[in-house]
Amino acid sequence: MLASELASYAEDRRDATFIRYDMLVNKNARKRNAPEEYVKTFYGQLQNIFFINLPAAADLQLESETTLILVAVKHCKIQGQNCHGTPYYEDMGVLEVVVQCLVARIRAVNNMCYFIINRSGALQESYFVPGE
Repeated sequence: MLASELASYAEDRRDATFIRYDMLVNKNARKRNAPEEYVKTFYGQLQNIFFINLPAAADLQLESETTLILVAVKHCKIQGQNCHGTPYYEDMGVLEVVVQCLVARIRAVNNMCYFIINRSGALQESYFVPGE
């Protein structure tokens, strides 16, 4: 896995900067009176990785020194899925901060979009527990 801002790569080389990550986002958050509908899985390009060492602090409920890892991910604007369920995108969007696993991408024959290849299984999925 590489961060695109930290490593250079040739155009004809495989780009290992694309990842899958999970977040709970209400896709109807900006629509008044619309029912809540949560999206969980996203894809994007890993831009940067940040390591932050936090000392033990009662205010933060940290009993010992902790390392926090933050990542900057440029979001892929998923357009849809092909007949096999493979997502595709044409444009990139905003930055996110959660990372889960590495994915691949393949340029479509017409060069209009990219297909996301996700070989991760159930072990890489996030589980969200209400109230926690």
